[in-house]
Amino acid sequence: MEFYKNYLVEKNFSASTIRKYVFETKRFLLEHPNAKYYCYSNLVDYMHSISNAPIALTTRKIKLQVVKKYFDFLIETGAIQHHPCSSLYIKGNTKRGIIFYDLFTSAELELLLNRTERYEHLAIKNKLIISFLIYQGLLPQEICGLKLKHIDAESQNVFIKGGRIHLARRLPLQPLQIVLLEEYLNNTRNRLLKTAKQKTDFLLLNFRGKPITVEDVGTLVESFRYLFPERKLNTKTIRDSVLSNLFKEKNYLLEEVQYIAGHRWVSSTLRLKPTNQALQHKLISKFHPLG
Repeated sequence: MEFYKNYLVEKNFSASTIRKYVFETKRFLLEHPNAKYYCYSNLVDYMHSISNAPIALTTRKIKLQVVKKYFDFLIETGAIQHHPCSSLYIKGNTKRGIIFYDLFTSAELELLLNRTERYEHLAIKNKLIISFLIYQGLLPQEICGLKLKHIDAESQNVFIKGGRIHLARRLPLQPLQIVLLEEYLNNTRNRLLKTAKQKTDFLLLNFRGKPITVEDVGTLVESFRYLFPERKLNTKTIRDSVLSNLFKEKNYLLEEVQYIAGHRWVSSTLRLKPTNQALQHKLISKFHPLG
């Protein structure tokens, strides 16, 4: 169990989360000493036994999450070759899954770059923000965290710093982004810095010369909702669309999309694969209802 604890530490889990995961995993293994050899049906039976017990839905969800993490550990350490429960979910009042008809095509996302703005220097900055959303599928906090050193103009790529949830990665920049960055770094950013009391190495600045915030990114995206009045346009649906389009428009491999997304777990990436996701949930709902 000490190896498992070290594994969680390496994955940047908090101390309290590690204690909870270790405790719940010990309890699971005490009841299921041969869990290492379990297949999908064994885990379905396990979840059924929990569903029949007087346990809250939230607790059941946590127990399944703990079990999944344990098998992630076995996979990454080479103890097993196949994850028996990566596609197993509990039905109930949980987060809504990906609704693929709510997503946007790459062509539709490109429309976000075509708006005419009153101030050209702000237009360049806003287009850069949008470009990181629709080309790299970055999270708002990742965009806000970009610094000058993260842009490699020579290799034409951008480095995204990892965190507790998402992994670090280096992604290629699109030709339009190279043009926008050149104009922004040579002119726009210096103009914005003149209004600031102190200099900063953050890449993207607001009109006061301070680093942009997550709220700034969300507000910018909200200003484009008139383009799609009947659909939900926000930073999440944009990111989901970008990653899903890598599968259905560009035929990327699962591992490639996982890297671009910065997902720690392949199960997070699988949710965005249209065909497989729909089939998995259909089969699970039909043959293994866990609600």
